[in-house]
Amino acid sequence: MPRKRHKALDTLQGIRDEMLRLYQSAKAGKIDPKELGKFIYALNTVAQITKDVDVVDRLDRLEEAQAELGDEPA
Repeated sequence: MPRKRHKALDTLQGIRDEMLRLYQSAKAGKIDPKELGKFIYALNTVAQITKDVDVVDRLDRLEEAQAELGDEPA
């Protein structure tokens, strides 16, 4: 039987979907609630890192656009 493919965890939507999937599994008794807590903690950490990387990428793009216009950062 082929393995199910899960959404990538490199987007906040993918992380949210995985959290929801795990929550539903725990609610159905397929995952121990203690294990669910560990998974959610890890996914929250991944979500925070994802947000941080996104902010840095956006800042880099803004600085590049500013440099192309000939403006120096303050």
